[in-house]
Amino acid sequence: MSSECDGQPSLKRPRTDDHPPADNILTRSPDVWYDDGNLIVIAESTMFKVYMGRLSQSSSIFCDMFCVSTSSGGDHIDGCPAVHLPDSAEDVTHMLRAIHDWQYYPQSEIQSFSAVRAFLRLGKKYDIPFLWNEASRRLRAELPASLPEFDGIPEGWVHVDLLETPWGDTINLARETGLISILPCVFLFCCTRNDFMEWVDDDDGDLSSEDQVRCYRGRDRMSSYYLKSTFGWLLKDDPHPEDSYCRNGSTRCRMSKLKLFFSRATNLELICCVGSWRDSWGVGLCSECLESGEKSFADSRVECWSKLPSFFDLPPWEELKIDNAST
Repeated sequence: MSSECDGQPSLKRPRTDDHPPADNILTRSPDVWYDDGNLIVIAESTMFKVYMGRLSQSSSIFCDMFCVSTSSGGDHIDGCPAVHLPDSAEDVTHMLRAIHDWQYYPQSEIQSFSAVRAFLRLGKKYDIPFLWNEASRRLRAELPASLPEFDGIPEGWVHVDLLETPWGDTINLARETGLISILPCVFLFCCTRNDFMEWVDDDDGDLSSEDQVRCYRGRDRMSSYYLKSTFGWLLKDDPHPEDSYCRNGSTRCRMSKLKLFFSRATNLELICCVGSWRDSWGVGLCSECLESGEKSFADSRVECWSKLPSFFDLPPWEELKIDNAST
């Protein structure tokens, strides 16, 4: 991972004779405070007492910073050198707890979005590979970049709890950290919400106006593709029923196809054009029409997946998959 980062932690230790304003009094973290620690980390108004060696081993950024700061002297807090980080106390809590007690975040268990966000954001910023790798693994598993992986997603969230997470936060995080391969799936899930109209105009204000436009355009493009391609085979009439492969002489199957088409056309909240085939769609079709329909549907899914980024004005999959995998 790159050792470059924005917003480097301050190398200047706080002066012990400085008196912060009353509304900015420092408080001890209830989660990360080791009595025998040898370093005070300050984020916002929260102090963490940790082990300098642990941070140095985990992060090249911290290692370099401590080499400079320990040689430059400075004041102390609670008998330890102190450094300020320009990050949220929540993010720093997750980062420091993971570095000092990784078992707190079992790999086999689902993790909160706040924890994964902190791992990804600070793992990149402070060059902590194991945090970045764990966070990116979890997000890519939930928001994959290939159709076979998408088909393998289980019901519900397994790796990251995204149930109550504003999708705007996920989109912003992907852009901030360079994990852009998850964006098509994020937008896909956004546009297939039953409450799409209410959500896209609200989303707690976290969705930018540009991404709101992407959602509207993407949904419109997916709707068009959904009816013209995914279910376009339902409108294809056989010009020569007497020579048709259809065992029902095409009339019965044609009626079944039209009913299915209009049922889909009037339920555009279900426009997931990369969704799986449902057995109920074959009701009323002969075996030949069913086989032909399933093949057309499967071919359309593959094509739709390849077009998915373009629906949202994103780069093609080949570029998105590069993201920051080598960072």
